[in-house]
Amino acid sequence: METNYQRVNGVNGSSLPQLCQLLDAFKVENSKVGSVVIDGDLVEMRVVIITQGLAKKILSDYDNVKNRPLSKPHLEFLIKECENNNWLFNADTIRFDNNGQLIDGQHRLQMIVETSRPLIYLVITGLDNDSFKTIDTGKKRSGSDVFSITGIPNSTQASALVKFIYAFNNGRYSTNRATVRTLSNSEVLDYYYNY
Repeated sequence: METNYQRVNGVNGSSLPQLCQLLDAFKVENSKVGSVVIDGDLVEMRVVIITQGLAKKILSDYDNVKNRPLSKPHLEFLIKECENNNWLFNADTIRFDNNGQLIDGQHRLQMIVETSRPLIYLVITGLDNDSFKTIDTGKKRSGSDVFSITGIPNSTQASALVKFIYAFNNGRYSTNRATVRTLSNSEVLDYYYNY
């Protein structure tokens, strides 16, 4: 199969070469760029330290206009997780298409801008433009999933009980579904072990 290097080399208005050069300046020390050809497109993987400045640059110069609008509640949730040190490198990706446009990660990048905390991410470049529609289609991991994986018995009931106790103790128990009473998966697990 022949590689479509036109997009990689900047033909047809692609900003991918400039993006890759920018990302290379922020690679984790002694890390390498991995690459693979998928359906004729060169897809590259880098482990990158995303600083506040880099996040701002990506959001201003490489943000895809097809991205969903920023969700303030989701952004606030991510900021809280980061500020509570519940953010660890887990190989979640920041993704760009084969034109160098951001297709996944705008909330996490905005979180870095807001918190000024550099974070390490796996960054994927060169994905097919149509891959955007397949992102985030899987089931989100729930608190009971985390309990089960950790080996806590009766994981579904235990997770629900922890969330209920937390909401009750913090004045967030209400029949109003708009009341914010949920915990992140990290917080549910911490609350279980602490109480």
